[in-house]
Amino acid sequence: MIRTITQRDLRHNSAVLLRAVRHGETLHITHCGEIVAVLSPAPVPPPGNVRYRPALIRGGFADLPRFTTVRRIESALDALRAERCSYAPTRPSRSGGSERYTHGRELCLWV
Repeated sequence: MIRTITQRDLRHNSAVLLRAVRHGETLHITHCGEIVAVLSPAPVPPPGNVRYRPALIRGGFADLPRFTTVRRIESALDALRAERCSYAPTRPSRSGGSERYTHGRELCLWV
């Protein structure tokens, strides 16, 4: 089935219209009353054209050695957050002091 829609309809209802196209509908898109595009379902490649390559290694992930971290993840994240705050760009406030902003749970200052 072919349906004609405006470019504005496509812009405002793209999800609904793309679902209709996925289900086999063809849309003529108009701009100022003139058909400027045709939106139709993509051709489906035949299953014989699909390339398949089996995995070179099967399983064995349980046999990999486990590792332990030297420090807790929370302390590593806190260090990264502190580093990110220290590189904050200079931004003076209107009152003459330094302006504050929040980053995650901690408070950083513009220096």
